[in-house]
Amino acid sequence: MSAPLKKPVFSKIAQIGPAKHCYNVYGVVMEAKPAQRETRNGPIKGVEGVVADESGSANFRFIGEQFAWIAPGKTIAIRNGMSNVVEEHILLEVDKFGRVTAEKAF
Repeated sequence: MSAPLKKPVFSKIAQIGPAKHCYNVYGVVMEAKPAQRETRNGPIKGVEGVVADESGSANFRFIGEQFAWIAPGKTIAIRNGMSNVVEEHILLEVDKFGRVTAEKAF
């Protein structure tokens, strides 16, 4: 018998530190632009920009065509995310275990 699923606990963007994994946050997309990352197998499309809540803001980069719907003004939830430091700024990302969804409001 497996353990029951727990509801995710959401934190604020200002609480996300460098190299933190498994965080959940809500935010409003302030800026978003198409991005492309070069790999051995060719380019992979994605989106990068800035997401914010009332506590602060952070840069994000989501790789994959499934993120083409992300646009300024949309509210998103990042579940099971990870953070890195790029040029002295926090960069929010998701890997294959993370998820980004559209939300009505937070």
